[in-house]
Amino acid sequence: MTSKKDFPKSIESLCSTKTIKVYNNWMGWLSDQKGYSKNTICSYSYDFKYFLNFLSSHISSNNIEIVDFKDLKIRDFRSWLSYLKNNNPNLKARSLARSRASIKSFYFYCILIKKIKS
Repeated sequence: MTSKKDFPKSIESLCSTKTIKVYNNWMGWLSDQKGYSKNTICSYSYDFKYFLNFLSSHISSNNIEIVDFKDLKIRDFRSWLSYLKNNNPNLKARSLARSRASIKSFYFYCILIKKIKS
């Protein structure tokens, strides 16, 4: 993974206000509708922040919009997974799977609330 100095202190430094609102609503949905534990929600949030860190450099933007998530292709997600593994060779398969599940959950939520189509 990235070093501490590369890790964003908050998503506010990388996202638009609308994206932050969707993120906050997603966090609430994970708790209220999905019934996830606080630890799981914290882990998903952590994974999402790493994804934003990657995405910010990948698309060269410090103001990530929901539309940016729509435009990603399979190769972008593969690049992200490669980025995770290359920056942390000791990353366990289980942690990588959780990272994928976190982002998949965010996309599912965005589809559910009709912010993106697929």
